[in-house]
Amino acid sequence: MKKEVHHKIELYIRKSISKGIPIEKIIGKLSELGVSQETTKEMLHHLELEKYFLLHTEKLTEEKAKLERIHQELGKGHALMVRDFMSSPIISIEKHQPLSSAIKLMDERDIGSLVITEHQIPVGIITERDLLKKVLAHNLTAQQIAIADIMSSPLITGEVTEKLLEVETKMKLNNIRRMPLLENDKLVGIITSSDIIRIMAFM
Repeated sequence: MKKEVHHKIELYIRKSISKGIPIEKIIGKLSELGVSQETTKEMLHHLELEKYFLLHTEKLTEEKAKLERIHQELGKGHALMVRDFMSSPIISIEKHQPLSSAIKLMDERDIGSLVITEHQIPVGIITERDLLKKVLAHNLTAQQIAIADIMSSPLITGEVTEKLLEVETKMKLNNIRRMPLLENDKLVGIITSSDIIRIMAFM
């Protein structure tokens, strides 16, 4: 697929999302234009929008209203701050806990990642991908492996006082999809690349 065509399809997807159009209709429309479902889904995966598509229309409306309120209060030229869009409070677990407890916590809270702490200090992170690649892919069980064996460390963090684009740049440079956020050295929130894509779709 030519780069120009790829860009147009991506632009169509983002605009459709911002209007709250269901994913089924987006796929259907692209199919009518000759884009296969496989190609569309690959692009969605690349854009890390799977979770985004599961959001209810009311949630999308809330996100848009939040952006509009910030613009009205601080002006259109306001640089968006990461603290305005982070997920908080953050879910974490101590490093010495069994991996089974971490998996159970992720399932109960329906989250795709978990920050790992040691004496309440953030030291790493585990994701669903870590569980797939480092545990299930090797036919291991949660009883055979420790959290420390699969977590990504050292943990790359940001500050809640940073601008959204600064955090996005830092995430790209470090090739990470999730960034825990600190305030006065205390873990207070997290933001993901999917969050940023969703926010930018409304800009």
